[in-house]
Amino acid sequence: MGEVLGFLLLGTKSEKNLVIKTIKTLLLAVSLASIAFAQPSISDGGIVNAASYANNNNPNGGIGQGSMFIVFGSGLGPTTLAQVSSYPLPTTLGGTSIKVTVGGTTVNAFMIYTLAGQVAAILPANTPVGSASITLTYNGATSAPRTFNVVSSSFGTFSRNQQGTGPGIFQNVNSGTDQPVNSFVASAKPGQAIILWGTGLGPAPGNEAAGPIPGDLTSIPIEVYVGGKLATVTYRGRSGCCSGIDQIVFTVPDGLDGCNVPVAVRVGGVTSSFTTLAVSRNGGTCSSLSSGSADDLAIAQRTGNFRRGSVVLAATAIKVDTGIPGFGTINAKFESGSGSFIKSTLDQVLASSSAQDLSAGSCIVTPTGGASTAGDNVFGTTMDAGAVINVSGPGGAKTLKKTTTGGIIAYSELFTDPAASILGGGTSYLVPGSYSVNNGSGGADVGSFSGQMVVPPGLNWTNEASITTINRANSLTITWTGGASDSTVGISGYSAGTAKSGASFSCLAQGNPGTFTIPAWVLSALPPTLPGTLGSSNGILGVAITGVPVKFSATGLDFGALLSLSFTGKGVNYQ
Repeated sequence: MGEVLGFLLLGTKSEKNLVIKTIKTLLLAVSLASIAFAQPSISDGGIVNAASYANNNNPNGGIGQGSMFIVFGSGLGPTTLAQVSSYPLPTTLGGTSIKVTVGGTTVNAFMIYTLAGQVAAILPANTPVGSASITLTYNGATSAPRTFNVVSSSFGTFSRNQQGTGPGIFQNVNSGTDQPVNSFVASAKPGQAIILWGTGLGPAPGNEAAGPIPGDLTSIPIEVYVGGKLATVTYRGRSGCCSGIDQIVFTVPDGLDGCNVPVAVRVGGVTSSFTTLAVSRNGGTCSSLSSGSADDLAIAQRTGNFRRGSVVLAATAIKVDTGIPGFGTINAKFESGSGSFIKSTLDQVLASSSAQDLSAGSCIVTPTGGASTAGDNVFGTTMDAGAVINVSGPGGAKTLKKTTTGGIIAYSELFTDPAASILGGGTSYLVPGSYSVNNGSGGADVGSFSGQMVVPPGLNWTNEASITTINRANSLTITWTGGASDSTVGISGYSAGTAKSGASFSCLAQGNPGTFTIPAWVLSALPPTLPGTLGSSNGILGVAITGVPVKFSATGLDFGALLSLSFTGKGVNYQ
């Protein structure tokens, strides 16, 4: 720990370059179409944590004292980026300044950078907690006020996709001078120390504007969950490089493996945004269900590109209370097939993630709305795998048809009629059994392939009827029968807090012993459910069984997989 703490307190050139690069990449999604000299306008919900981008209406959407935050809008600053280059941090930069008022107290934010479409600043640690009003002034013109919540702590982890999701910005501590950024091709080992980068840990003593104020903030209650396991924390405090930027040092728990191991930080009872950490037994390149084995991923490292494809057969059954007297519950069933074939650069591969890679016993929460569209949007270029994808099973033959909407090539087909299922009719296609999949003679980018996959029997969700309202402050146990010892069961849910915000969660369990408990710290990251209209639900909970992935090969692909799942869900309310 001594060499780690020394690294944090003193800072190194590599450390500073890492943080500066992370902050600069946040500018990549900024539109420069704003009129610089119009009256500044702050977007609705446009005040967000600089790392998580969490929606203001979600439980972790407050801005922590002493944290770095982003303001989105138009006319906020110059069309050419202006950023600080030395301490002390100014309260006016490039003609832009920010005032925050809580109750009768007004503070000036410390500026980091300013641009027409977005501005970054640090909220002074002495800002009172509570409902806040913010105004931004640019070249003498002041915006209309917007409101947001100031809280003691609301942590966010920086991520590679600049949206607070997917692979996070972590460093593997090999020694005091060897601390590479964690990735699919530079994974961590169980028992290894990791440096996590974020903001929103809480107020730190000292003058944030004068320069970095590192030091272990032991008075701040913190928990770090890695793959669903509580990790040992040895440092939590500001970095040695930058004001407003936090570092947490923790040890990777034993028994974890995978390219997308979920990591969440809980500070003062508030669960942070979830990011992922690559872990493998011996370090180096990890193995991924969605992207391939270590040998497959080594292709991307060697060539700079990675070409992957998948075909998914999915059955979904949803029960929703109509809320209409005499109509009772709607039962809708959707059975479909989909195919995607994507060529990604190495950087895109390293920034992407998949809930399919969860290790058994772990959960992840993903926001579904905010100032920035959250989720994993780091895909690459879609590829042509032929005119259709053919599927044949116990119920006969089907085809997944190709579409090219917006220049994106995709394959899909609906096997059943949802309307017929609601009315009590329709015939199921995805019955348990063996299915063959092929793409005929192939396409312009992907050659011919064929494979066999098995759709397993569905689960019997045994305590489904007893779950209607979920208290997010408590853990929730799900039970089922029908899962084999070698099968995996996914438990997932969704809650919409407002028309523009919400969050979903996914957990992975072994098919046996037929039970899984969703931790309260996961459920608490969802917003309370917005009441639904007639015949709809803004909260969903369900279980799914997945078949064993089957690999296939074709010219033009580095990795291919056939997958199946059967999901049973119902409308619920998260409170």
